[in-house]
Amino acid sequence: KDRKLGLRRGKKRAEKLRGLNWEKSRMVFHVGSQLLALALKHSGIIRSRPCPRLSTLIELTPKAQERLPEIIEKHRWLITPRWRPMVVPPRPWNGSGSGWYLHETGHTLVKPCAWARTADYSKADLTKVCEAVNAIQETPWRINREIRSLLATAWERKSPEAAIPAFPPPILPPRLPKKTTPKKEYRRRLRERTNCRREAREVAREAIRMELRLSLAADYEPFEEIYNPWNGDRRGRLYSIPQIVQPQADDKGRALIEFAHAKPLGERGAWWLAVYLANLYGEEKGSFDARVRWVREHQDAILDSARRPLDGSGFWLKAKKQWRFLQGAQQWRGYCEQGP
Repeated sequence: KDRKLGLRRGKKRAEKLRGLNWEKSRMVFHVGSQLLALALKHSGIIRSRPCPRLSTLIELTPKAQERLPEIIEKHRWLITPRWRPMVVPPRPWNGSGSGWYLHETGHTLVKPCAWARTADYSKADLTKVCEAVNAIQETPWRINREIRSLLATAWERKSPEAAIPAFPPPILPPRLPKKTTPKKEYRRRLRERTNCRREAREVAREAIRMELRLSLAADYEPFEEIYNPWNGDRRGRLYSIPQIVQPQADDKGRALIEFAHAKPLGERGAWWLAVYLANLYGEEKGSFDARVRWVREHQDAILDSARRPLDGSGFWLKAKKQWRFLQGAQQWRGYCEQGP
């Protein structure tokens, strides 16, 4: 009798879940928390521990950190971003609730803010805003094949070390017995272990970002045009929806893309390219003319970086923004060899 009652209740719950809108229901949080609890208990890959700034911190276990290269190699296909660039122009925004990808995703032109009251934009005139966002997201990009190849080679070689994330994670020093160890030494070891854990987390994050960056760039390399859908926030700031490889990404992510349609540089463009190169190297405090002079003075080293980036003198490795400087150095090399 109890078994039959349990089966009937189970069927009713299953029917209720079957018709549930998972995107709008809070049930998704409950299911997610249960899955996370099961992963913490049984996977052996992640663990939770108290953290001063957060109630709980979830991190890779030391064994999982040691096996990170193997995990990344075997399960590379698991590392994928939720939103990816498009290979056709995005649908134009024509109001607060339509635009972006070809299929509806439930997102809006103005992202909701967690800490501020959501404004009603349905009656607002968003014509100019939509025109601006559409102009940005309809600009085609492409993968910079030379930079992608160099970055992949450097990551495979794990060299030059100055231009790629550290790998593998540092080894956690053993715990010292509290009773027999002097207080100062015991505290020093605790600090070492804390710093080592922090560094290991950062190494793991950077390794995953690197694999994600390279796999995404390899996927889109065959396309001559790629597009990033954009939207904004309540302050009027605009953001690319796809991450990792896009115009607002970090140094490596931005160096991996270039405009799809090239234009002649021109003498004035070459002058601005020299200013840009000096800025990326860290020489941004002088006047524009001083920056152009700096590029002329270091032209041989810049050209060496462009021609032999991995086996040359390594001038670009001392730049503030290394990979974008290398990308700019390649353009400067083109200007020196082909003219404006």
